[in-house]
Parts: sequence; structure tokens; C-alpha cells
Amino acid sequence: MKYEVKSAVPQGLPETRKINNVDVYGVPLIITTGIVGQTYDPKTKFVTVEANPKTFCPILRTDGTDAAEAKFAIFAAAYVATNYPNT
Repeated sequence: MKYEVKSAVPQGLPETRKINNVDVYGVPLIITTGIVGQTYDPKTKFVTVEANPKTFCPILRTDGTDAAEAKFAIFAAAYVATNYPNT
């Protein structure tokens, strides 16, 4: 099966976190993942929703909304590609 990002939305406001002893500014994301080509009934929720320390997306303090959302999409796609089997 192949998996894809169904959505990637901010969990809260941007914040600074220490990652590998470096201050990183970013946004915690809620990443929803599903199987490619399948749609889901919101009541049954045949998707995976993740919000954990690994879903923290770095952004720049100067990023506008469009730039930040583009980074969310890229980050979420990379997260799904590395955490889900695409066979």
C-alpha cells in the first residue's frame, strides 16, 4: 500500500524548542495520513492522526502564512515517506 498526507495543520502557535541542544523555532503539526486514492468517512476515521515531538516543523520567524503552509506540506510529506511503508 502507498500512504499519503491527508492534512497537516498546526497544533498551536509557533514556539522555540531545544532539538539536539539547538534552539529551533517552529510549529507542532497534526499530520493525518491515509492510503492513496481512498476517501474516508469522518465518522469512522480510517486514517492515522499523529501529533508528537517528531511532528515539530521548523519555520523561520519571518515566514508568512503561505511560506509556512508550504513548509508544513513538505515536512508532512517527508514525515509520511519515512514513517510509513510505501510498497
